[in-house]
Amino acid sequence: YTASPNSRSGRDVMEEILESMNKRAEGRNKTLEKNIISSLKNSNRMIIIDEAHFLRLDGLETLRRIYDATKCPLVLVGNPKIMEAITEKNKTVTGQFFSRAVRIALDTKIPMEDVRGIVLQNGVSLAEECLQELHRIANMIGALRIMTKLFLFAWTIATKKGQAISLEHILAAKKVIISV
Repeated sequence: YTASPNSRSGRDVMEEILESMNKRAEGRNKTLEKNIISSLKNSNRMIIIDEAHFLRLDGLETLRRIYDATKCPLVLVGNPKIMEAITEKNKTVTGQFFSRAVRIALDTKIPMEDVRGIVLQNGVSLAEECLQELHRIANMIGALRIMTKLFLFAWTIATKKGQAISLEHILAAKKVIISV
């Protein structure tokens, strides 16, 4: 799931998550949240929020509740404004979110441990050659955004074939996502 810049409120986020799962986004907010939680709990699916710096506080709180209930990995991609919103100095407002956040700064090369932290969640395991390729991609233009999209596409390819993710799947996804 990738949010658009128009996803700002908790309801907006829930509607987009449900639509990305081809589910109806109808009813009260609590109903939407319950539907998301029941669909994602124990699913090992990742929620990626692109342009996360556009989220309002109620959008962040909604994501925190979904994360707490499902333990689905949550990746917020955005400019430094998103980290400023959930940093220690604002923890009275976003303390519940801050205590669960890890910041990956893009000021320098992306370290391998950041790549591992993103892709090796909820029992996912990859061969070292796969991690090396994802690390190389993370340090190209587009950085973690492209690497994460490529990983999810490779995961989709592998899952549809009933296989574990291999370098073959990553390279196949790379041909589609990166036009080099």
